[in-house]
Amino acid sequence: MLTPYEYTLVALSAYEKAMEPICKKYSVKHKELDILMFLNDNPSMATASDVVKKLNFSKSLVSISLRALEERGFILGECKGTDRRSIYLHICDSARELLSEAVETRRQFSLAMAEGLTEEEKNQLLLYLGKVRKNLVSLSKK
Repeated sequence: MLTPYEYTLVALSAYEKAMEPICKKYSVKHKELDILMFLNDNPSMATASDVVKKLNFSKSLVSISLRALEERGFILGECKGTDRRSIYLHICDSARELLSEAVETRRQFSLAMAEGLTEEEKNQLLLYLGKVRKNLVSLSKK
C-alpha cells in the first residue's frame, strides 16, 4: 500500500504527464501553466501575492513565471489606483486557446481519475480530500 506522500507523487506525476502536450505546444513550464490556470479559475485573486499564498509557490518562482508569461503575451500586469506596489494580473486573449485546452485536459483527467467510483464514493473522496487539504494548509503555516 502506498503512503499518502506516495499517492501525492503519483497524482502529481500523472497530472504533469497529462498537461505535458499543452506545455510543449505553447512553450510554457508546468508551474507557469498552473499559475495561468489559477488566475483563470480565480479572477478575484489577481496579484502575485495571491498566487504565492494560494498555490504555496515561492515568491521567486512566481516572479520568474509571471515575467515569462508576460513576455509571451499571456498576461498583463497593471497598477490600479495610486498603490504602485499592487500589480493586478490580467489574462490576455492570446492565452485563451491554451487555457481552453488546459481546462478540458484537466476535466478529462478528473474524469479518468474518478473512473469506476460511484457517486457516493466520489462524494466521500471529496470530503476526505477536503479534510486532508485543510490539514496540509495548517501544516504549511507552521
